[in-house]
Amino acid sequence: MPFTLEEIRKLFAQPGLNLSSERNALFWNAHLAVYTGARREELAGLETDDITQQNGVPVIFIRSNSHRTLKNGQSERFVPVHPDLIKLGFLDYVASRGPGLLFDIRKKGKTYGNFFEYGWQKVRKAVIGATTGRHSTHSATVPFRP
Repeated sequence: MPFTLEEIRKLFAQPGLNLSSERNALFWNAHLAVYTGARREELAGLETDDITQQNGVPVIFIRSNSHRTLKNGQSERFVPVHPDLIKLGFLDYVASRGPGLLFDIRKKGKTYGNFFEYGWQKVRKAVIGATTGRHSTHSATVPFRP
């Protein structure tokens, strides 16, 4: 279920997600989810060389790699990096990372995406309260309810 615009505002005002927060894995995952619509596993499994350029435009290449597979063959795609992400320093963050996984994370359970889900749920519960699974990381990747 999508978040309302007010819920999104509250979430992104929290420490760890607000603009004065450290630009770490949780910060970038949350912002990338909203701006790209990508699934949490797609973001968690990004490698630094998945951030590239196509015709001079910075893009995120969503593809299978050694860290994760894609939901289906049609999921492979190029997603332009939104100018707001560039202003927030996303490309600088990418440039500061070495080869391999873009984010300094570990698997939680069976997947890297669960690492983000755990952090996201902690923030969500602090802001919105227990909603018995009504919202997940994916709730930020769909259009807001007015």
